[in-house]
Amino acid sequence: CFEEMFVGAEGVNALVAGEDKEASRKIWVEQTMKKWLTRVEQIATGDKFFLAGDKPGLADFWIVAFVDYLAGERAWHGGLIKKDDFEEYKVISRIVRETKKYPAVKAYYDKHPEENVY
Repeated sequence: CFEEMFVGAEGVNALVAGEDKEASRKIWVEQTMKKWLTRVEQIATGDKFFLAGDKPGLADFWIVAFVDYLAGERAWHGGLIKKDDFEEYKVISRIVRETKKYPAVKAYYDKHPEENVY
């Protein structure tokens, strides 16, 4: 799912080059992002993390990195994706929140608060 979202994100780069950035943002957020984040939420089976269990796994780390990166309004996508765009995704938000509570992950973000975007 996430690799496909990055391909979709490349589409944002092409759209950003156009004149109507707000229309580009709307297309990406309401179509591409919605399609893939909804898909991730549908296949997540855990109560805290992506999969059931008491520890985050690789998918959880991917989700945290992906969401934090996009929510940071980076220049590569023209700042078209905003932190608020993720709020409707309750499962994704829960996975990010719970993964960041895990001691090793929390320690990392305590040392690098500038990376703790979402």
